Amino acid sequence: MSDSQNDARNLTDTAEGPPLSAVCPNCESPNVEDYCASCGQRSGTLHIPVRAVVSETLLSIFAFDSRVWQTLFILVRRPGLLTRHYLDGKRARYVAPLRLYFFISFVTFLLMTAIPDSDYTLVEISGSDSTVTDTTIVQAIDESLASIEKDEGSHWINELVRTAQENPGWVSDRFARRLPWVFFIAMSVFAGVLRLLYRKREPFYVPHLIFTLHAYAAGFLMFAVGLGLNALLGLDIFLNVAILGMVCHLYWSLRRVYCQGRLRTLVKQCGLLFVHGVVVSIAMCAILLYVLMTM
Repeated sequence: MSDSQNDARNLTDTAEGPPLSAVCPNCESPNVEDYCASCGQRSGTLHIPVRAVVSETLLSIFAFDSRVWQTLFILVRRPGLLTRHYLDGKRARYVAPLRLYFFISFVTFLLMTAIPDSDYTLVEISGSDSTVTDTTIVQAIDESLASIEKDEGSHWINELVRTAQENPGWVSDRFARRLPWVFFIAMSVFAGVLRLLYRKREPFYVPHLIFTLHAYAAGFLMFAVGLGLNALLGLDIFLNVAILGMVCHLYWSLRRVYCQGRLRTLVKQCGLLFVHGVVVSIAMCAILLYVLMTM
């Protein structure tokens, strides 16, 4: 092949895109343009100016932030619509449900630890209202101690509980660190109950789990806002309003996603909240027992 033919071929490749012989360095797939069609790795070289790397990084950060704000806005402002969009396949514009839940729950727990002298530990979501403090930990230990003292063969447990009774702050701290376990257990049961209640409309578990993740994320977000306003203004009303907001948000989310009547939705919501409260209570007792057993 002559030099003129080679030059012409190179010009054609440059005008139409990457050369036909280009392969992905990661998986060696030939289907590479801006991204590899097989593994998804982005094409290109690292032999570029630093300003290009900085510019690309900033653009990706601001793009993520825009998705976060758009997701949070529709999550709170239009209950259930985020889940509806996600189930309908409109997912690229929003943060994924699991990532959204982790992001909001992390911020919420961080806020709880940052507020000085806060008496609140989050054990409430979607209308379930429980508050765990050092005082309630002591009360729970006292009740356990009273029941244990009736059994003459449980002296070692008696001593264990007495030791914990002398260190309620330590027990409360260990208990608070394991609170995410409560929510993982409760979420899985919550999604299972949804599948049972709406099995004719959606027989698969995953769509109900997505609904649950969005509902929990909204609950955490409203709780965090209420807790922050309480601490900032020195009032208790905002947290109560947040709890009411959780209940209303869950109701409208159920209505929008599952498209059933008002009365039927209300009855099913009451059943959901009852089961949720029972599961949270059992999980809390189990975690408290685990903390006491691992002292």
